[in-house]
Amino acid sequence: ESRYLAAQRASLDFVLSVPNHGKVEGILWYFPFENDQETVPLDAHTLGRMMLTSHRQGPDGATQRRPEGATQQPGVGGGLAAVMTQQGATQMAAWQIQAAKQDEIERQEEAGRTALMASCPTFEAFWQGRLIPGACVDTLPFIRAVHLKRTAADKDRLPDEVFSRIRGALFFGPGFRVTRNKLTFRDNLALLLESASPADRQLEKHFKQWLDSCHHQLDRSVRFEGLSHQSEQASARKEHGQDITLFERINDGMQTIQKGDIIKLSTRPAILGRVLFFSISQAVQHEGCYSGGRVTVCALPPELLGADSRHTWPLRRVEGLVSQEELHEHVDRELGKVIGLVTNEACNSRERNWQLCVAAAGW
Repeated sequence: ESRYLAAQRASLDFVLSVPNHGKVEGILWYFPFENDQETVPLDAHTLGRMMLTSHRQGPDGATQRRPEGATQQPGVGGGLAAVMTQQGATQMAAWQIQAAKQDEIERQEEAGRTALMASCPTFEAFWQGRLIPGACVDTLPFIRAVHLKRTAADKDRLPDEVFSRIRGALFFGPGFRVTRNKLTFRDNLALLLESASPADRQLEKHFKQWLDSCHHQLDRSVRFEGLSHQSEQASARKEHGQDITLFERINDGMQTIQKGDIIKLSTRPAILGRVLFFSISQAVQHEGCYSGGRVTVCALPPELLGADSRHTWPLRRVEGLVSQEELHEHVDRELGKVIGLVTNEACNSRERNWQLCVAAAGW
């Protein structure tokens, strides 16, 4: 619960009245989509426990699952250019290997996270203030009603994924029975809660308004704008397959980044690059908000890394725009490293040649 409280950005309290059992106090928390990723806290222990225990409960007492809810540059000397090209190729090779590993790990994590979020129950259960670890509640009637009653217009404002960004807790009183070891309830919670009456007669309406507000004020969905030219789209699909679309700019509600901008990427080592295009792993014909976006950049400085040193990274790696001052500092620093390397190599070479001369002369 402490992880929920630390990560949640909005909450909604409610009270339910269960016939012959008393009141149930509840709270919902919203975990927004930020920085191109979900923020619902997911740890393996809690997920495993919640998924196993929630499957035991159902209105009919049966098992139940959650509903669907390197080229030489002009002006660079031959020896220096060779070292710079070699150094750039080495750095890019290291980045490419690391990027491939990171991309694969992130794809697997994202796929697993999506599946877990869709199957994990919404509520944990407490009895007399104590967590009952063997009891979880998948959903409640007013949540299910809002989800199922959405019109086409409603689905534009409340897409399916917003329902997987809510988690909550239910607090039961002494009118509910638990087992002697306090691991689960003796009552069928899902069945009892189906007949519960909310103290707020407009709870369904207020929940819908709250969820709509959370989605539009807290979620930082990335909007992809400016479809790239058809020739670029065709070239990209020929190289990467048909499930890709290129865009020239993105907007997350806070800032706009577009083709030609210089950005900093959170990588090791850190990369500064000029944006070539943005892409998503699906074929679309219109601008819009999409997840899983990527940015392709030309790494800087080209004098070191080569004019064709391009690479693609997930949008979550983007730290932000870079000023001209920061760019100049980065270029000077990177070129300085190479010049230092060349100087050291030249000194070492002269020392080796001198030793060879001494040995040959028998001095």
